[in-house]
Amino acid sequence: MRLLIAAASLCLALPAAAQDAPEVIGTAVIEGQDVELLSDGSWRPLVEEAPAARAAAPEITEGPCAPVTETLAFCGAPESLTAMDPAGTAFTGVWRPTGGSDITFGLMAETAGLSRGVTLEDFVRLVVETAETGAGIDEEILGFRRALEGETLGHPSTTLAYRMPQGPGGTLGFVNTLVMTEDEAIQLLAWQPGPEPTDGLLDAQQAFAALFRPAEDAR
Repeated sequence: MRLLIAAASLCLALPAAAQDAPEVIGTAVIEGQDVELLSDGSWRPLVEEAPAARAAAPEITEGPCAPVTETLAFCGAPESLTAMDPAGTAFTGVWRPTGGSDITFGLMAETAGLSRGVTLEDFVRLVVETAETGAGIDEEILGFRRALEGETLGHPSTTLAYRMPQGPGGTLGFVNTLVMTEDEAIQLLAWQPGPEPTDGLLDAQQAFAALFRPAEDAR
């Protein structure tokens, strides 16, 4: 059970690249152009996005399978998803859409599964409780909800949607599918800046989760 608690707590850890991205700290008019001022001292043009554009999921396609753990393979096409270096983070793997997007995807896999008497509901409860009590964040701020119940990697899965504070005044929306296999506790995550996890983020996360296979099926 100790490993499962550790796995649950990992949902709070973000890759350094996501943590260090400059934040918007204000707006201004420079040379007649509306711009956003960033925390690193730079600026960028202010672009008003239509709600439908923000909700659209990036194109994610299947490709050759490669092992990511002893029991799990990832089958994403390199031209649609670029692997990032997860060193220094709690993630087993991290990916970004190759064509550009503010969504990041992550995999966490820990050695704790059904063979050790741990159920999916145990996993879900520990993820929620660890976030709310272990991190000292109020439940209303996180806004946990069950977005989907289904099957992933041949096992029942629960997909949670929630938000996490990031930096001064920032928020990240998360979608996280929890799967308990015989030997692993798995989290398949997607997140992006914003006050709430959107339908577009859920669509992108589900497309990402569908790219994983049991290692024996990918050979």
